[in-house]
Amino acid sequence: MNIKYSILAGVSTVAYYLLFYWVARDHFFELWIWWGGLLPLLLFMIYGTLAHRKQQSSLSLLEGIRVSFFIFVIGALFFYVFYYVLVQLDDGLLELQRTTALKNLEQFNRGGRDDLAQIQEYYQEGEVKITIASLVFRYVQSLIGGFILSLAIAFSFKQN
Repeated sequence: MNIKYSILAGVSTVAYYLLFYWVARDHFFELWIWWGGLLPLLLFMIYGTLAHRKQQSSLSLLEGIRVSFFIFVIGALFFYVFYYVLVQLDDGLLELQRTTALKNLEQFNRGGRDDLAQIQEYYQEGEVKITIASLVFRYVQSLIGGFILSLAIAFSFKQN
């Protein structure tokens, strides 16, 4: 496994979010910015998998998943540590997240969807808190999506 691509994925993801934090802090939690943070991870997952394939001269599906998922796991860990430190240093950031989430939920919940009502209530109740436990839970949840991305990458680049 290539640790170089894992570290590059993590550092570039943190750099991406830092850029938006410094340039447009009020828009930091906008959906397009938040989902855009997957791009550095995805790019280094692809580069790392291709580099591994080139180095090994072949790539099985399982090996491709292992390589790309490892890159995601480490890269995402960088992000979650960064996010935890950032919300500890910036007292107003969680309030910004709450107001942005409420604005987004209002747009998505115009039809009165019950599945979004609980999330909306959570954000309306007051202060959003980030604990180590909640962050670990979010990290583990993100690994599911990372595995799906890894599967797609490995399937695309596998060689028998």
